[in-house]
Amino acid sequence: MIGVNKFITPSSFSSITYDTDAQAYFTRAGITDTTEKNAWNTFVLAAKAANIYSKFIALYPVSPTSIGASYNNAINSSYTLTSAASPSFSTNGWTSDGVTQFIRTGIIPNTHLTLDNTTVGWRVKTSAVRTGIDWGVTDSTTSQMYGRSRFTGDVIRWMYQSNASVYDLTNATGAANFFMTASGATARNIRRNTTSLGTSAATHAPSPSQPTREIYLLGRNNIGTADQFCPINMNFWFVSTALSGAECDTLSGLIDTYSANVISGGR
Repeated sequence: MIGVNKFITPSSFSSITYDTDAQAYFTRAGITDTTEKNAWNTFVLAAKAANIYSKFIALYPVSPTSIGASYNNAINSSYTLTSAASPSFSTNGWTSDGVTQFIRTGIIPNTHLTLDNTTVGWRVKTSAVRTGIDWGVTDSTTSQMYGRSRFTGDVIRWMYQSNASVYDLTNATGAANFFMTASGATARNIRRNTTSLGTSAATHAPSPSQPTREIYLLGRNNIGTADQFCPINMNFWFVSTALSGAECDTLSGLIDTYSANVISGGR
């Protein structure tokens, strides 16, 4: 069944039909703005047409409606974000002070994700080199998962499981869509927008397991304590089963289109 939103314009009666999953998200998050709803509905329809939507585990388009709305998972009612030290919020997304602010996801890799079948993606508006970790969790040197988009030396880092197999590449572009994928025991990839920055065939097996604590955003969950706070503006984050390079490229375009249309003038 499809959701229908009807409204009166000065000259006519209009009807906008929304995808049922999009409408459920609007209801959960209390989103009523037509510009935002149309932008998200377009994203959902395109992601479904590309056979990507069903691969999402959690997806936060960071609604410009309010910080409470931005904490809602667009896929379902699971993994609503929480924070005891919330970042600043505007229609452009979340901005951390890089000192104390972070967000809890409730997503535990060892419980909710499948080993070597994961993509994490996010959109950053901050260009400068920064300290800290964009998102992540660490149990030990052999059980961790985090992403850094641009830190000292223009380095991007995909930490997946072990310090011994940390994957660093050169990245001098801080404001972009980033995608980090683990699709096999010897297969990791980092993409920026629609460009592959590199692929690693290094073994990265966890010992004894994937992290058993939740992922934090705008910082890292370090054995239950928040640290490595990252002073960036983030306005999109998701985790899914592993996406191909082509799927990441398609998704990057959809994220850009949503961001351009979700508020007047784009963000």
